[in-house]
Amino acid sequence: MKDLLLALRFLIAPVSSWTMEKQNGHLPSKHERGWFYPLLAVAGASSFVQMLYGETLTVALVRGIAMFSAFFLGYMISPALASSVVRRLRTEKSESVTESDLKILTMFVYSIGVIVAIVQNLLPTPMMPLYIFVVYLLFVLSKCAEIFGADTDEKKIWFVFGVFLALALVPIVVVIVIMKFNPQDVI
Repeated sequence: MKDLLLALRFLIAPVSSWTMEKQNGHLPSKHERGWFYPLLAVAGASSFVQMLYGETLTVALVRGIAMFSAFFLGYMISPALASSVVRRLRTEKSESVTESDLKILTMFVYSIGVIVAIVQNLLPTPMMPLYIFVVYLLFVLSKCAEIFGADTDEKKIWFVFGVFLALALVPIVVVIVIMKFNPQDVI
């Protein structure tokens, strides 16, 4: 739970939270077991709350699987895509960025999307203003740009939009693909 609070703190104060995380020297596996995978499980299970509002079991099950799969596969694929963005910065700092750093960044960034998805599942109707938090990630990534080696304005813009697309596109594509192979009443 303490690590989940660190992830939420990261969204408020990215630089100081990242510094604290680097000092602690936690491995991605500690975060995965400690809070990230359980948070994904809660997100998937929260889709069943929609059954209280009249959804069928099939719809709730498909949405839960789609949500879990999107974030899980996003976590598996996005660090590699983000790595290619960071490597293009070609600075001394960007060369020292490890795969572990990118995995932890991905977990921290995805935590806000997962929490928004959980809240959406608990509400009887979709609340679109909650998705402004996803756009807020642009701000969070802009604060992290220097940490990951973006030392000029051009490189910061490249980092922010490149990493944002790397992190955002994978879950979106996974959800679209899963929904294409499901019964029509789910869409």
